[in-house]
Amino acid sequence: MSDIFTFQWIFVSWIITLIIHHHTLKRAAISDSKDGLIDLLNNLSMLDWLKDENFSLLTEEKFNTKISRIRWRIKQLNELSSCIILSEDSIDPLLDFDVEKFLSDDISTNEKKDFKFQLQNHCDDLIDLLEENYFNKVLKCKTFIFKSSRSSWIGLVLLILLVVLISA
Repeated sequence: MSDIFTFQWIFVSWIITLIIHHHTLKRAAISDSKDGLIDLLNNLSMLDWLKDENFSLLTEEKFNTKISRIRWRIKQLNELSSCIILSEDSIDPLLDFDVEKFLSDDISTNEKKDFKFQLQNHCDDLIDLLEENYFNKVLKCKTFIFKSSRSSWIGLVLLILLVVLISA
């Protein structure tokens, strides 16, 4: 009888370890996704997509592709975290950015600087909002811990009940 009891608790402790490991992996995936989104926003604001291109249509497509990747990364981050860390509406200022006018040769240098500053300002605001929401909703929030592991804990409780019922 004591061998079965020892096996049960070793098994239960192993399951608890797996749950903790799963939670840690999920949190690491959220952190990696957040860092990737910050990198995308930094690359957009540094105007890396402008380099070595004289063809404005291609440059506009590069900009639109960057915005699409940012939108996809936001969806990914929100899905992984099971809460809305950054809403998709928050990138509307980036969508409203007039790339055609920015790339045209008809505007002055000061206007180009204003456009560049506007884009960098929007990206910096998004990064600040992302960092703030990540800290408040993932790192600091106790309900996130519960929500991310609730199905695992329910499964663990049911498993313990099953093991106890089988051994009884």
